[in-house]
Amino acid sequence: MDLACRYPTRVQGLLLIATAAKFNIQPEMIQTWRNVAMGRSGQPFTNLGYSPKTIAEKPEIIREGWGEQIRTDPRTRWGDIVACSKVDLREAIGAITKPTLIIAGKDDQSTPPSDAEFIKSRIRNSRLELIADAAHNVTSERADEVNAAIGKFLAELS
Repeated sequence: MDLACRYPTRVQGLLLIATAAKFNIQPEMIQTWRNVAMGRSGQPFTNLGYSPKTIAEKPEIIREGWGEQIRTDPRTRWGDIVACSKVDLREAIGAITKPTLIIAGKDDQSTPPSDAEFIKSRIRNSRLELIADAAHNVTSERADEVNAAIGKFLAELS
C-alpha cells in the first residue's frame, strides 16, 4: 500500500492479504518478541492466527506454521512487529486507484475483517474476498480458495 501511494506508476495492482492500514499491535507483544529476540525468553506458540475449524480439524497446518516460526530468526518477527506498529496508512490509501484484491479470513483476530473492510472503503478500485473458516494464516488454512481468488485477479489484470 505504501509503495502504491508513493510510486503509483510502478504498481499495476495490489494484492493485500491479512493486512491493515493501521495495525493494532499491543506493546506487550512487542516486548514479548523483544525478549525472545534477545534470548531472554522462549518463543510463544499459540493458535491465535488460526480459525476454530483449523484448530479442530487440521493440526498439521498449525504444526507447519510453528515449524516456520522455529526456522525464522526471532529478530525478524520482532522487527516486523515493530515496523508494523509504526505504520499508519489510513489517510494515504485513499489515493490508490490501481485494481486491488483484499483477502481476509473471517476469523482473523490480528487483522480482523473490519480492517479489510476499511481498506475496501478507501481504495476505489478494490474487491474484498472474505474467506470463511480462516484467520490470519488464511493462505495456509484455505490455500485453494486464496489461490483461486488470486488467479482470477491476475487474469483480470492482464
